[in-house]
Parts: sequence; structure tokens; C-alpha cells
Amino acid sequence: MKVFILQSGGLANLRLQGEVDTDDLPEDLKKRAAALLQPEKLRQLQPSAHGVPDAFQYEIRLTAESGEVETFLLDDASQDADLCDVLDGLMRALQNR
Repeated sequence: MKVFILQSGGLANLRLQGEVDTDDLPEDLKKRAAALLQPEKLRQLQPSAHGVPDAFQYEIRLTAESGEVETFLLDDASQDADLCDVLDGLMRALQNR
């Protein structure tokens, strides 16, 4: 699965973006991403209606092996700690390229 992420916001209002193929990730991150970045799960998450000061916002675009593409909008307030850790891991993987 290919994952495009656009992360914006935070204290410095930085924008980071990139695309990663989950097959290229370390095994642990690959397994956690496969478990948490499922369209069925992401559809249930909604960005905070009022926003959270200095929070990160994420645009996540998933491209399945079939070529189907889905886009999701999230923020720090709409996700649990496990998903936050996976997104952090993906952003680190993008920065280390």
C-alpha cells in the first residue's frame, strides 16, 4: 500500500509531505501501519470541529494494490496514541530518505 501524508500545523506551522510504500518500511512499522491505516478505521475518525491550538493536521491518502485511492483528514485530537505513533514513524521514514 502506498501512503501519502501531508502534515501541517504545530507550533511553527510547518508543512511536511511525502509518499511511502509500506513494503519499504521496517517490519514492525509495516505491521502497525497495515493494522491502523485501514480505510474502515480511518473513516470513523473525524478532525476536531473546533481545532486544537498548535496541533498537527494530516491529509492521508491511501493507494491500495488495486489502485483504489481514498483520502482522509485527521488532526492530533482525532486519533489515538497508536495511530499517532504510526504517523510519527511514517514521517520519520520520509525525512530519512
